[in-house]
Amino acid sequence: MDKMRSLIFFMVMSSFDTLEIKDNLTATEGGSITLPAPVVKLGFLLYGGEVLAQLKNKDIDFYEKSFRNRLLWNSSTGLLTLTDLQKNDSGIYGIQSKKGNVFTVSYKLSVYECVHQPSVKASAVSADSCTLVCLVEKGDETTLLWYRGEERVNQSSSDLSLSLTLHKQDFSSIFKCVAANPAEEKSVSINAAVLCGQNNTEEKGYDHGRVGLILISALSILTIASFITWMFVMKKCRKGDSQSQGRGRSQIVRSHGTKTLDPNARLQDKMKMLSTQTFMQQKTKRERDEMSQTHLHTSMT
Repeated sequence: MDKMRSLIFFMVMSSFDTLEIKDNLTATEGGSITLPAPVVKLGFLLYGGEVLAQLKNKDIDFYEKSFRNRLLWNSSTGLLTLTDLQKNDSGIYGIQSKKGNVFTVSYKLSVYECVHQPSVKASAVSADSCTLVCLVEKGDETTLLWYRGEERVNQSSSDLSLSLTLHKQDFSSIFKCVAANPAEEKSVSINAAVLCGQNNTEEKGYDHGRVGLILISALSILTIASFITWMFVMKKCRKGDSQSQGRGRSQIVRSHGTKTLDPNARLQDKMKMLSTQTFMQQKTKRERDEMSQTHLHTSMT
């Protein structure tokens, strides 16, 4: 088996060493890359002077174990895909097709760090001008570019920041800052009227998180103030009700006096009135009787 592999290795590498690179390929860490040349029936994948795998009968015979779970072969299209790329996967890859469409081709693969998302802030804002500053974290061969619409207006080589000075007539335009390396790019679009529209500002960041924090703080303060106001009004209302009830009770005592509020006193008054009425009725009856007797005596005389 080892002799067979050695023979295969010698036959493959003898034709691979003289090949020119057909194309340069780029990818990012953690990403994937599909090699353009298909192997439909039988072939080999090579890397840096070594045979990585033999492709035969829709199966892969791995010669290098580090690629066992990262190399995919689409037997229908014949295309090979490398996944979960790392920076040390950069190098020269070769593909040999031994049956059907016979060929040998090589590619140079470069794997880069992922590009970080750029951010933008405004400084030196005035009524007539504004300076936009684009920032990005350091990365492999990362460059910064400013665009107005589709027109590139500024570019840096490898700096981590790039400034762009705008004048009043530029405030109505849309600008875009792009952070890019040979494998990918990321961008942020800026409305200059929003970022530079207010006067007499020393420095303003395009920070949605800060705006949200300010709104939440203002809402919290408003809620607390409303609660304190409600407590004050309720306390004042309860105090007013207590004072009104006290005044009402005092007025009842003053208008009626202590006797009218005593049930026993009212009963005694009624009894006195009944006794008086009985006495008067008896007196009146006696007087009528005496007058009748006097009248009768006079008549007999």
